[in-house]
Amino acid sequence: RRAARSLSIPRRWRPRPAPQPLCPTPPPSALRQLLARPDRPVGRLQERVLVDRLATALVGGFILAAATLLLGIEAPYGRYSRAGWGTQLPGKVAWVLQELPNLLAVYWAVSLSLRSEEPEKRAALASPANRVLLAMFTLHYINRTVIFPLRLRGGKDTPLLPFLMATIFCTLNGYMQARTLTALRAYPDDWLLDPRFICGPAPHPLLPSATTAADASRAVGRAGVAMFLCGVWINTQADGILRSLRDASVADDRGYKIPRGGMFEYVSGANFFGEIVEWC
Repeated sequence: RRAARSLSIPRRWRPRPAPQPLCPTPPPSALRQLLARPDRPVGRLQERVLVDRLATALVGGFILAAATLLLGIEAPYGRYSRAGWGTQLPGKVAWVLQELPNLLAVYWAVSLSLRSEEPEKRAALASPANRVLLAMFTLHYINRTVIFPLRLRGGKDTPLLPFLMATIFCTLNGYMQARTLTALRAYPDDWLLDPRFICGPAPHPLLPSATTAADASRAVGRAGVAMFLCGVWINTQADGILRSLRDASVADDRGYKIPRGGMFEYVSGANFFGEIVEWC
């Protein structure tokens, strides 16, 4: 025994086991998982995380853009379109191309869900609430991508940099909305009657009965749908007012005129205000 001990390696010289990491090895990126196997549950879970992070990044970008504009830097768009921000692109062509990713994302997401054999994934597209929300999103961008630019008169060219920024936003926005409504989340069938469907607030907890609460939910839900339609009307009316400012007898009228009427009497960007009302 003494001989065996003398031949043994001292404890301080023995190799120590590798320390265990505090966190497990991170899985492959959600984007890689989605491209490789979009129907795998793990890929969908990671894709939800990816969508949340993209939404947070977009909110951060909006805050940064607002801070930049408040500092007095004029966005090179519309009235303030000018040289120095890249090659000038035809206004109508640039508008169609920058808005088109929203519709392409809807087509891609719906096709992907229809080919899926997983019940959980097909449940999102089968949900009536999901279909209504997806239809609202699609109809809005059919108007913005096809109808609106075809009815424009004149207009200024668009610099390359604002065009690229708008294209990036529409690509991310279309991906997040389409994938969420076709695969990542399935709203229950009674969500159409829920006040959170569009408006957000729930029935007051001090309502006297469940029947009264249900009636209040339906009323608020109808008010929310009416609010969306009101935003559509404001946006469409504002587009018509802006379009009427261009002289139809002039082949390429690019002059600036102050719009009057409708919500332009209260806000300077009534067309954008209508879109805010639609989606708020």
